[in-house]
Amino acid sequence: RSYLKAEIGFFFPMLLLKPLELQDGEPLIAYNQRATLVKGFQVLCTDAQLLVDLFVNFDCDLDGQNVFERYVSSLVRIAQGVDIGHVSGPEAARESMLKIEALECLTAMLASMNAWVE
Repeated sequence: RSYLKAEIGFFFPMLLLKPLELQDGEPLIAYNQRATLVKGFQVLCTDAQLLVDLFVNFDCDLDGQNVFERYVSSLVRIAQGVDIGHVSGPEAARESMLKIEALECLTAMLASMNAWVE
């Protein structure tokens, strides 16, 4: 499995985290794509062993990327939301739902890691 570390360290951030970043305060990808990524994250957040492995293998490696930190930061950024002052109606409602789903991911992450520790 150690031979996959470089690939995971490259593909996980580029395919799952980079699209969720903001550019000039605006999302890089459309709502549907962000919602799909967050739905996938909901599955990953319940796997405490995966979360611990990401942290140990990447964030604790002095030469590695902080994959787990970026993962959590992406969810926090979504949960905090983008400025929807210029957005109205259905689009604002969708953004609010995305915030809730990101919060659910963070909650699931904490619950699964708590269960893993006990």
